[in-house]
Amino acid sequence: RQKQAELAGYLETVAAYSAWASSLRPCGQESVDLTYEAAAKYFSEVESALEDMADIMDFYFAFNEVAQPLSSFDASAYDTDKDRIYDLYYAVDEASTAMSQLDCPAFMAETYKLYISRLSHFMAILNEQYIGVQLNDPLRLAAGIYMLVRVEKENYDYSVMLTRDFNLQYEKVGERLGGWVGELGTELAENCAALLRAM
Repeated sequence: RQKQAELAGYLETVAAYSAWASSLRPCGQESVDLTYEAAAKYFSEVESALEDMADIMDFYFAFNEVAQPLSSFDASAYDTDKDRIYDLYYAVDEASTAMSQLDCPAFMAETYKLYISRLSHFMAILNEQYIGVQLNDPLRLAAGIYMLVRVEKENYDYSVMLTRDFNLQYEKVGERLGGWVGELGTELAENCAALLRAM
């Protein structure tokens, strides 16, 4: 959360610089006017990159918060399968309902939608297991356990994909800031220094 607050501070500062640079008007001197344009472009691109980073970070923390009922679930704390399955079902329901209400960044929306759909399958299997325990039906229980292993594997795979998407976007933002945007910043600083020397 500290990093999130720091990023918000950086974004606020850059947004102010971006607004200032965009407000600069041509003075009729080509070298100065080109520097104004470069400044507006630079701060706009930095602001855009930081906004993307903030969206990623906001979603990351929001996701972890609403996933808490699942991540904190302790199956070993239960003495009976009936109680464990019952509470796990409602933990999954609570988490998936909250997850579906999050504003997911577009770059990972497809994976996220599939992840939530897997949770719905998880709930259906837990429901079958609960009925199997109630009826003491070994065939239903065995089938439920088999399906549960498959769905848990799928859930794990999708969670890995979500983590991959998070990391990929962080890398892309870093590449933008360290690549051509960074080069533009260096050129801008050099131009400003040259203008100051010429005064």
